[in-house]
Amino acid sequence: MARDLLSEAHRIINATRPTWEEGQQEWAIQIGTLIERIRCVRCHGPLPDGRPKFCSDLCKRAHHMQIGRIKGATESNVVEMAIRSI
Repeated sequence: MARDLLSEAHRIINATRPTWEEGQQEWAIQIGTLIERIRCVRCHGPLPDGRPKFCSDLCKRAHHMQIGRIKGATESNVVEMAIRSI
């Protein structure tokens, strides 16, 4: 019901919904802007020297695999994934 209400409101004002990628934090950051991270994006462990985003290749692969599964999932699957991650 909420989705239908928002869809109708967006249609009335001719709003366009951003893509999934545009809704991610990385999209909002201008290219070239340095972000100082001290924690791994995936496991939140401390970042070793020389690792700007992920603490290991394992965390990097797992993160990208999860994003791929989310992008390829149906709407009901995404809801289940979100509930499991809580």
